[in-house]
Amino acid sequence: MSETKKPSSSTSPSTGTAKPVKGVQKLAGDIGKKYKLLVQIMTSDPRYAKALADVVPPAQHEKLADSLISLSYEIGASLAIIKSLIGLEFDRKQSHPSTILRVNSIVSKMMGKYTKRVGTQYLKLLLSKVVNEVVEQAETLDLEVDPEKVQGENKQEIIDRRLQQIEEVCQRFLDRITSESMIEEMPRELRAVCYFLKQYGEYYKFDIEKMILPLISGFVCLRYICPVIAMPQNADIIKMDDWKKGCVRQNLTQIAKVIQKLANGELFDTATPSLMPLNGWIQKNQEGIFKYMAQLPVDPKQQEGLNPFGDLQRSITFEDIHYKSFDMDDLLFLHTLIYDYGYELIVSLQNEVIMTHDKRPVSIVSTETDFLSLVQDLGPPPEKDRKLPLPEKKQEPPRKGSVKPSDKKDETAQPQNKLQRETLVGKTYDQIQEKVLERSMDNLMKNSEKFDLSELDRTRFLYVGKPTRQNLPVVYLILHRLKQEFLNHNDKLMIYIYKTLGALFNQKYCLIIDLSWADMADEYQALLYRAVVAFARLMKIEHLANCQQIYILHPNFKTKTAVDDIFNIIPNETRQRLIKVKYDWTSLSDIIEPIKIWIPFVSKKFIPTTYNLMLMKEKGDSGNERLMKITNDSLLVLDSKLGTVLDEIPFTTIVDIRIKKNCNEFLIKHKTETEHMLKERGGDLGYISKNIATANQTEVVKRFNCVSDQQRDNLVETIADVGVRCTSLEKKQTFIVEKDTKSGKRQKRILKFAYDSVLVFKEGVIKREIPFSTLQSFYIDKEEKSRMFINFMLLGRKKAYVVYHENATALRDSLLDTVVRFKFNVDLEKELFIRKDLDAVVDRFFSAAKDKTLTDESGLTSDIKQIVNIHNASEDIKKLFYKFNPQNDKRAPLSVDKMRIIATSLNVDFSEEHSRHLVSILDEKSVGYVVLDDIVRNYILNKRMKGMIQKRKDALVKRNEILQKQGSSSSK
Repeated sequence: MSETKKPSSSTSPSTGTAKPVKGVQKLAGDIGKKYKLLVQIMTSDPRYAKALADVVPPAQHEKLADSLISLSYEIGASLAIIKSLIGLEFDRKQSHPSTILRVNSIVSKMMGKYTKRVGTQYLKLLLSKVVNEVVEQAETLDLEVDPEKVQGENKQEIIDRRLQQIEEVCQRFLDRITSESMIEEMPRELRAVCYFLKQYGEYYKFDIEKMILPLISGFVCLRYICPVIAMPQNADIIKMDDWKKGCVRQNLTQIAKVIQKLANGELFDTATPSLMPLNGWIQKNQEGIFKYMAQLPVDPKQQEGLNPFGDLQRSITFEDIHYKSFDMDDLLFLHTLIYDYGYELIVSLQNEVIMTHDKRPVSIVSTETDFLSLVQDLGPPPEKDRKLPLPEKKQEPPRKGSVKPSDKKDETAQPQNKLQRETLVGKTYDQIQEKVLERSMDNLMKNSEKFDLSELDRTRFLYVGKPTRQNLPVVYLILHRLKQEFLNHNDKLMIYIYKTLGALFNQKYCLIIDLSWADMADEYQALLYRAVVAFARLMKIEHLANCQQIYILHPNFKTKTAVDDIFNIIPNETRQRLIKVKYDWTSLSDIIEPIKIWIPFVSKKFIPTTYNLMLMKEKGDSGNERLMKITNDSLLVLDSKLGTVLDEIPFTTIVDIRIKKNCNEFLIKHKTETEHMLKERGGDLGYISKNIATANQTEVVKRFNCVSDQQRDNLVETIADVGVRCTSLEKKQTFIVEKDTKSGKRQKRILKFAYDSVLVFKEGVIKREIPFSTLQSFYIDKEEKSRMFINFMLLGRKKAYVVYHENATALRDSLLDTVVRFKFNVDLEKELFIRKDLDAVVDRFFSAAKDKTLTDESGLTSDIKQIVNIHNASEDIKKLFYKFNPQNDKRAPLSVDKMRIIATSLNVDFSEEHSRHLVSILDEKSVGYVVLDDIVRNYILNKRMKGMIQKRKDALVKRNEILQKQGSSSSK
């Protein structure tokens, strides 16, 4: 499989370097094409800004925030990226909300840069008057209240007076800040940021007073207003000389400190005891400041039906970027960062997806694809503009007692103060891609515990089975178990595949893709294709090459076409050599020993089952080889060589089935049929090769010996299920039909419906078997009402079997009923695999309905392990259905009240909730009534579920016994 195509571009980024371009200009020419994509990604995908901040040294954060705001502000995208970054911040830290925006994160820095661009003029309007009042009192106003710094004879009087002055000045500042006129004048862009904080706070259900308002306060006061109160010269409100006059600097700092404390909703404590007397003023104004903070997120231009501040956020297009000018220094800076920290950047991007994988539609694979596309389009940055040295390792001081290193330089030694870190610089695109995918996969597996894989593990859609005859490991992919929801989460899927098969990929192996019962709807097929491409992309070439053979098992026309489309990613020559189709699972026995073919039991049902066994003589251990087919109303015993029916045992005649101990035998006790009985059910139509009727009905016992006890148990279980299901069988099961021959004549055929196929008899011999699993459609000819078409698949090709019958409608309806019954058998096996627990309400209901006078254990002897009585079960079900009071149309109206009445008649105390649950089970489609088959189906499901649970318990006991024996042996 070495020729497998990796889904990547064949082109590589240029290894040459473009000439550096400087200054603010439009994006044109080759450099413009590169940087348009860079601008779009950096201004529309906040994960890149977050990831860059994670991996670049802190010394670069200021420049990074400057560059991002510069680019986004130019095209009106700053608010959108800030909103997204705020969302990521909340999402990342929702379990530790007190840390949101508390550190000097990239979003905090960008919010600060943004406020400078949109809010400086407002700050002048807001603070100029009150700040200049403080400046005018530079020589007369001193707000210092620390006793150690206050000068004068009566310090306490001075301090008390100054405290009063602080309250008065701070009140003037506060009244100005919170005035209605100033709130109205505040730029909507700033109020939009407040709205984002409130919006995400409410989304994550944070407390409004304890969390949301303090976050708004932190943005407005801590990062915007108070820094300018303390240093107004930075906003050109006053000159530096004025700030240095007298006590101006100290006074403004004191005012900013008090207002910030108020905005934080905090009081001064023993850390600043001199300011604790101001706590009364803070408490008095607390309600006002909270009211102010609550007003800021409100959009003054809100229009009904539109999102608040929606007009300030817009999607960016390439046209927006095309017509704007950008600072090329910012673009070159970001370009260089991506190449210098590319490998760390992809891991950080990946970690962002991992942290939010259950909330975002972004996948790790798409993240890598986007990143690699960006790298390929950009190419390496111009060398002349590379100003980002590799970070230095901190030099450890020499330990006490250690030998001081020599000052003499070793010309051959490598410099020890540089951290050896791999960059994208100097690499071809293929080298970058290989390393990125390798790093991604390694990081993904390191973080695998952050993904809940229990549901994937439970479905067992992927597992390793027993090896082939050549001792190659076999991987099974069971497509009907692979849920669509798994394909919607590629990251989980990739991790699960690698955890399940990772060690296997380093050796040669083969793959079996089981398409039995797979439903390849268009959406499912598209998702599966995406998953296969993603998987192939993440896998190393040598892992793909180790796959020696792929076997496609049980395809129909649609699944075969879908799989062919998916495997088009493999070159044609390789595909023809690598992929083989198997239409019958038994044909895998050429590659794998039959007992080691580990496909699900329900997949084996895809192919009609014919049981190979021995019909034993009455006495002794000898017998004749026979085949057994199970139909909907009987058991057919066939000659193993000729395919003729030698005997038929109707389910209605079976007294019981007995499983013997310590061997593979089972006994069927049944009543013989008279000529009249045989004719009444259609057994005389000619498919039985000899007369099996008797003059009088008598009991006979037939002894069968199976290949293994497992085959015997499966066979008896299937006979029991189909036999009980026969209780509700009303349609005719055998039809004499005609078909056209090649010569144009019509010949007689007999159609008999087995439980998994249509049997076609010609002169008493089975000439054709049409599996229900391969049926595509069947219908009556509109022109010729006696003609019916049965369309099916044979070895991947569409076939049509055309028959004639005088009552084609009855034939069609019987076939439909039989197919529905077959589908139930398939769904039953799937349900048994998925279900882990018994439905206690349903079990109590059917247990109560059982006739205690009829027991299967009454005939147990020393050599009989189990007795299966189909007749007893059938009678119990019929009696139970009569309690529902069926009408002439054989439907029984059903309601919760009626269910409680029936439960009471069975001496079962059901609550209304129990009754409602049982109604929902029996009347699954909510049609308001039940028929006999509803009772039969749920009886079978409940019985099989009890049996499955018991098997699991027995297996666990057996496993524990083996482990105990192994423990005892090792201790000896």
